[in-house]
Amino acid sequence: MKSEHRHELKTNELERIASEWGHTAEHYVQDNWMLLAAAVVVIAIGAGGLVYWRSSSGTAGQQGWREFASATKASDFGNVADKFPGTAAGSWARLMEGEIELNSGVRSSFTDRAAGRSDLKKAQENFEKLIADKATPSDVMERALFGLARAKEALPDKNLGPSKVDDAAIETYQRLLTEFPISIYKDFAESRIAALKTGTAQDFYAWFEQQNPKPADREMPKDLIPPLPDETKTATGTPVKTVPPSNTKSGAPAKPEPSKAGTKPAPSTSPAKPSAASTSSKTPATDEGPAFPAPSSPPAK
Repeated sequence: MKSEHRHELKTNELERIASEWGHTAEHYVQDNWMLLAAAVVVIAIGAGGLVYWRSSSGTAGQQGWREFASATKASDFGNVADKFPGTAAGSWARLMEGEIELNSGVRSSFTDRAAGRSDLKKAQENFEKLIADKATPSDVMERALFGLARAKEALPDKNLGPSKVDDAAIETYQRLLTEFPISIYKDFAESRIAALKTGTAQDFYAWFEQQNPKPADREMPKDLIPPLPDETKTATGTPVKTVPPSNTKSGAPAKPEPSKAGTKPAPSTSPAKPSAASTSSKTPATDEGPAFPAPSSPPAK
């Protein structure tokens, strides 16, 4: 009996408490129904905005990846990054833009210092944008720090002395190791820090920054190269007098050359005709010229 009585008392107490809470809530709703209605409207608007933002950001991200896949050069990736900020596609596009400019700047530094410095500065700016953006994904941030360290190593401050010329690159490599202690670039970063602290590396970068290589002049196209001088002309441009070879047959005299103006032609010296005795002589004629008559015997006294 006592247990049943206690159970009834507890039930009655719960009913009383529930009744009091119900009356209190009813009075609160009656007194503050406008505030409750406004709260419901705000929650509904917030939920609708969240759904719309998720759907629109998903569409923008898909479009960004499509344009990212079709990009081929630094300017293309830069356009994607500007068009889709705050998205993963935009962050990766900015990273690709910086890495392409970094590689181009390092190559150009050995042949065209002005072009190399320009590309390296653009690379630094893009990496710094990613590092300053809180929406940058972690894997992109890691590569951006690595790229920034390489860019600072390739483009030190030429106004600093050899002992401090690599401080900016060392600091960035160290930041990479601090923020990403198990980075895939850990071994490389540690080796570069150790190398940049040596006097040899400091002297080299201080010297290299003072150099100013420029691109060589382009070669003249082959079709614009002037022809070689005529071999039949002398150094002063006067034609050399050439005598054409004789076409005459063996034994025939060559024709005399035409005389110059104002001079008398030289008398022709034609060979004498051979006599009958000479023709009957057994001495043959040579191929070097016409045959001359054989000497006759002296007359008898």
